[in-house]
Amino acid sequence: MLGYESIHNDFEIIRPEKDLLLHSNHYLTERFKEGDTAPQYQPDSYHSLDRIRSFMNQHYGHINVETVMEILADHEHHPYSICRHIDPAAPISSVTLASFIAVPAEGAIYIAAGNPCEQDYVRYSF
Repeated sequence: MLGYESIHNDFEIIRPEKDLLLHSNHYLTERFKEGDTAPQYQPDSYHSLDRIRSFMNQHYGHINVETVMEILADHEHHPYSICRHIDPAAPISSVTLASFIAVPAEGAIYIAAGNPCEQDYVRYSF
């Protein structure tokens, strides 16, 4: 299992830690961090990744689709939570439009169209 981060003319391979490949909306690659706009426009991305990492480490060895669904519906630090809802009072506000969980071993992907706290995941086989 590998992931990658890219900019317009370069990319970097990201390797899992403890068999977990975790990511949010900021660069993990040191050499891409200089041009990263997340500190200004998505500062909550760092908290989200820490929250996901903590949750996954807590459940390590017992992670399943339902466990991942639970973390993707998390509202800790609302309005800057993993499951995002528009907050007109927040200076920067975004919303979760969809949530998906790919399970290659099953040949399946689970998709919630909208906030996963409000929408059921539908399983699709590929």
